[in-house]
Amino acid sequence: MTILTIAEAAVFLRLSRRTMYTLKDIPRVRYAGKLLYVLEDLEAWVRSRQEGAAGNLTSVKTNANSERLPRIRRRRAIFVLPKESQSK
Repeated sequence: MTILTIAEAAVFLRLSRRTMYTLKDIPRVRYAGKLLYVLEDLEAWVRSRQEGAAGNLTSVKTNANSERLPRIRRRRAIFVLPKESQSK
């Protein structure tokens, strides 16, 4: 059994540390106030997500009352290019 820290697990899964904290379905263990990950559990988790991706399409909710997705916010432009004047 190989124990990984959150930084090592993030590198293994190619995710950021912040994403590791927010994803609650990743198998992890809390020990002495630290989040630790077992490498074998992470590999099994990746395999289950890979295998379930194609077969899980039928279980997607299409009901209008289903869970709402978060709104996507548009960012404001940092700068605006001046419009060319048409009157010459």
